[in-house]
Amino acid sequence: MFSKNVDKSDIRPHGGKTVDHAPSILSAGLTIDGDLNSEGELQIDCVIRGNVTAPAVVIGTQGSVTGNVTAQDVTILGHVYGDIKAGDIRCSSGSRISGNVHYGSINVEPGARIAISLTPAGA
Repeated sequence: MFSKNVDKSDIRPHGGKTVDHAPSILSAGLTIDGDLNSEGELQIDCVIRGNVTAPAVVIGTQGSVTGNVTAQDVTILGHVYGDIKAGDIRCSSGSRISGNVHYGSINVEPGARIAISLTPAGA
């Protein structure tokens, strides 16, 4: 019906950014003992006792990480007990964070409970 062929590999959701992998959702009720590495975004609503590495990490309200988190973008609604190394960090009002934080930019909403040491990127 249409004469133009569309190359589906050129379709870019998420505001035009290329997404290589679908997000992985780790649901409540799951416990992971060990390190977690992903090439795609992680949505963590479970308990992780280990280090987490991914391009983007969202720790949901039921999520908890006891270990280090390394990502370009980190959004925390739950708990992190360990070091965080990220370009952009967002801490919601209900989040709890304890550890060392290495950041490019950080946004902490009122009500977030943090006991952290901050180090800006490049320092």
